[in-house]
Amino acid sequence: MAILIDRQVGTSGSGILFQDAASVTDQDVNRMVIHGRGVVTVAVFAERALKLGLSRMAGSRPSGRRFLTTVEATACRETGISAAERAITIAVMGSSHSHAGELVTPGHVLPSLATSRFEPGEPLADTALRSLQAHRGTLALAWCDILDDCGDIGTASHCGRLAERLSIPLFERSGAHIVPTICRDLSPIASPLYISDQGLNIAQLA
Repeated sequence: MAILIDRQVGTSGSGILFQDAASVTDQDVNRMVIHGRGVVTVAVFAERALKLGLSRMAGSRPSGRRFLTTVEATACRETGISAAERAITIAVMGSSHSHAGELVTPGHVLPSLATSRFEPGEPLADTALRSLQAHRGTLALAWCDILDDCGDIGTASHCGRLAERLSIPLFERSGAHIVPTICRDLSPIASPLYISDQGLNIAQLA
């Protein structure tokens, strides 16, 4: 699992938790829910969506994120909402051996349709999936938006601190690519420091 941020989104940036769907465990789902707080989602390209029998969500907006109808693995034996059963559903979506008959709708996992070519301003999950597919052959990407303690979109700074706390890699989007970053504190200085001829006032360091 890793975090991907974009400091160009809005005024303070944003980020997602993400991982190859094929390797997701119930502990991973639980970490997304607890620390990311966003909806656990699986990004796929159009070819993969067709193979899995995924369909467009009714009433979805023509622009923005392209969400598909929620799904659940037929292997789930309970309600499908537990971390363990959501992990089963996500793993099915990420496996090269899966087919449409292994998923039913509605369910508790939300798929999103990713673009195969870079589009400026595209969702972070699209960039992450394209990168992992190129380097690892990833077919589906488990991800969730990162929210802060107040339930607002987590800033790039918040995401950096979360990566440090969870001891997971932190990446930053650079155009169509994602690059590692070791910068944890991504917040700008709240206010400038004015230095007089006598130097800094001790109050400025409080």
